[in-house]
Amino acid sequence: MTSNKNLLFAFLSIILFSTILGLTAIYKMLGLSEITENMYKHPFTVSYAIQNVETQSVHIQHKMEMVMTTNNIKSMHRLHTEIAKHHQNIVDAYKLIYLRYLGDIQDIDKSYNAFIKWEAFRDSVIDMRIDKKDTKALHHKEQEATYVEVLNSLVFTLKNFAYNKAISYNENAKSSKIEAIIIISIILSIILVLSISITIYVLRNLAKSTENINRHFHLIEQNVNIAKLDTQMQLLNVTESLARLFNLEKSDVINCSTNLLFGNKEEQILEIKKIIKSGKSWNGEIYIENVAWIRAEIQCILDSQYKISGYDMIVYDITSNKQLEEVSMTDGMTGLLNRREFDKNFTQRLSLAKRENKILVFMMLDIDHFKPFNDNYGHQQGDVALKSVSNTLKETFNRPDDAVYRLGGEEFGVLFNAKDESGVESISQKVLDNIEALAIKHEHSSVCDHLTISIGVGIIHSSNTQSPDSLYVEVDSALYEAKDSGRNRYEILTI
Repeated sequence: MTSNKNLLFAFLSIILFSTILGLTAIYKMLGLSEITENMYKHPFTVSYAIQNVETQSVHIQHKMEMVMTTNNIKSMHRLHTEIAKHHQNIVDAYKLIYLRYLGDIQDIDKSYNAFIKWEAFRDSVIDMRIDKKDTKALHHKEQEATYVEVLNSLVFTLKNFAYNKAISYNENAKSSKIEAIIIISIILSIILVLSISITIYVLRNLAKSTENINRHFHLIEQNVNIAKLDTQMQLLNVTESLARLFNLEKSDVINCSTNLLFGNKEEQILEIKKIIKSGKSWNGEIYIENVAWIRAEIQCILDSQYKISGYDMIVYDITSNKQLEEVSMTDGMTGLLNRREFDKNFTQRLSLAKRENKILVFMMLDIDHFKPFNDNYGHQQGDVALKSVSNTLKETFNRPDDAVYRLGGEEFGVLFNAKDESGVESISQKVLDNIEALAIKHEHSSVCDHLTISIGVGIIHSSNTQSPDSLYVEVDSALYEAKDSGRNRYEILTI
């Protein structure tokens, strides 16, 4: 969180300094633009107007020389008209000078007054020449020259001020330019330093993140069972952890058929393919013989067009859980399901039989005179006898839905479905015959000289509404009725 705040602060700093840089550049450009505009409005404009005054003055002096040398009255009048035009041009130039001049206005007044006085002398000279008063005209011409010199001196003062002002503006422009370059350079340097710092910071964090990602990938590779499948459910890749589960190298697992992951059970594979190719996920338990119990989750991988491009399969090794579950479900000595599992399954099987309208048969078995057997042959032989009976029951009831339980001591239970009542009697007799066929010696039995059992059978129809406990009591009563009737026999009760 702190690193993110530092990074955000750095980025905001860059934005701030970039904004300052932009505003400074705009400000300095406006300043330079203003200086340029002032140079145009003031020194340059005034200098141009003063130059115009000087030029027009030269034209007037030239025309006055022509007035002094010609004797033609018409020429004199024409020259007078032309001088008047030059005079008006000078007046217009002075108007501009008055408007734009930044110096002392009295300097302009002095120059302009000198110009106006020069006009009076010019007019007098021209009038005297027209009246042919040449001596007086010559005398006035000499005095006029004095005014011209004064005018030129005053005009030079104006010109010199405009020139100095132009130099001042130029120096200001240079100074402003240098100042702008320095400020912008400083801000650019700060931005550069911040950018380099952020780049280094980002690269370091990126390297650190890459290292963390690689470490996480390594942890996943070594500790998580994952397989990548293509659209045809062929193996593309597996993690090292999954390969170890099969005691194979990673490359060997990839080269194997996908069936390996499903315990080579074709029916289950076809069912899974049907589900996942419809776009749904699949999860379930799979037993892989001589390898492990696994729980697998298969999810679709979609491309940008939302089409299936492959599958991810996550595998969990639940062998230990299954072993614990088996321990909690089974009797340690016989390997049969225990009483707790019977209580749970009996209720479930009753509900299922009702839902599917099937007959559920509950068979309760008890070894005849087992206490004398233990007392005379020893508990070790007693355990052997229990195991033999258990194995015989498992062999007799070997259908997928058949379940054999050790209910306690020498008492056993069997749950199985029957199509009708007629087959129950034959299977009950078969159980008696199979136990007798073991020919386990029992000289202390009142029934015969070998081990026998008694059976109580309850045929439970789907219409029955009794609780599991009530049904258990009734079947237990049937068992004791078989015992009371001589043992080594069965008693069937239709419930």
